[in-house]
Amino acid sequence: NGRLIFTNVIENMEDKDIISRLFFSCWEKKEKEGWRLLRDMSETIPDLKRLISGELEVCEEAFSPDREKIWRNILSRIRARERRFRVIRVSMQYAAVFIFSLFMVVAFRVVRESKQKYEIYSPVSEPVGLKPFCGAVLVLDDGKEVDLSAIERDTVFDDRNIRMRIDSFRSVSYGRVNVPVEREIFHTLVVPRVSDYELELSDGSRVRLNSDSRLRFPVSFIGCERRVYLDGEAYFQVTADTTKPFIVESGRMRLKVLGTEFNVCAYATEGNVKATLVEGLVWVRDFLQKNYTVLLPGQQAEVGDGVVRVKEVDVSACVSWLKGKFYFDRMSLEDLSCWLERWYDVVFYFENERARSYLFTGVIYRYFSIEEIADLITKTTRGVEFEIDGRRVVVR
Repeated sequence: NGRLIFTNVIENMEDKDIISRLFFSCWEKKEKEGWRLLRDMSETIPDLKRLISGELEVCEEAFSPDREKIWRNILSRIRARERRFRVIRVSMQYAAVFIFSLFMVVAFRVVRESKQKYEIYSPVSEPVGLKPFCGAVLVLDDGKEVDLSAIERDTVFDDRNIRMRIDSFRSVSYGRVNVPVEREIFHTLVVPRVSDYELELSDGSRVRLNSDSRLRFPVSFIGCERRVYLDGEAYFQVTADTTKPFIVESGRMRLKVLGTEFNVCAYATEGNVKATLVEGLVWVRDFLQKNYTVLLPGQQAEVGDGVVRVKEVDVSACVSWLKGKFYFDRMSLEDLSCWLERWYDVVFYFENERARSYLFTGVIYRYFSIEEIADLITKTTRGVEFEIDGRRVVVR
């Protein structure tokens, strides 16, 4: 019966939630036969073998006689912490994405300057009920500021024939202006740390702004183009209009599209500006260049030093922040701390200078607390500790 159940589930590889529960059940209940059954079946099912080979090796070690004590300690920590986290084992290429869907977990890999690698597991669970703080501010053309966090229910504003709808779900939308406009009137959406916010422009295009970002835009597009100005990170879903190209100016990068979906990351602290195309077609160029470089779906353009560099990327990882997650691949703790500062409105101080260069690969939920993230890093990194005092985070 057990073999029949596993066979039915595994043949339906799309049902990953069930597979995940089976894996975790075997792991927690220490069902050796279940793991061995999966191992035997993987020899006859190529797709299964490809997906779970690494995890079966780990579990063989965990079930071996000399690992009994370690296994009991792991289960004890799982129950003691009430499974506040879930764990994934991260491999060199895309394992964070796959194992997250299979095990619903988070993992870090730490690589020392000596290139020695460490893989350490910490049980984790999904966050419940935590949402980003909404502290966005809308700056009008005359400098007046509208505190969007004070809006508790849907509200419609009329300002000089400009209609704005602000709702309680962290979004603001602009209606079309039906009267002649002599000049472009600009508003600026400012999204502070911790928050994110969504904007619908007057042409129907939608923009999702990440933490610590701002977008300057006209309330109504006039002339032969649609131009906006970004500082920070945003995801664009541009309404198609072949007569009016949509242009994003961000740092040293200029993008031109007719209708498409793409992500732009242009934080001042990041140095270079990155644009990732999800679908459609975009043209990218540096301000110092005259010619555009064409970007295709699945590609990322990075602009810096007057050069546009294009490479293939995992798009889902690049836009994972839209789903409240953050994927990182061989990212230094110093760079990772910049993201954490924006997400949690904290400031990192490095007393341990060597720790700046430690590299991490993995995925984290955005809505865990900074204390939980620091605790996870500490448990997966030898010689690194954190001291948190309010907004101050000291790396020792």
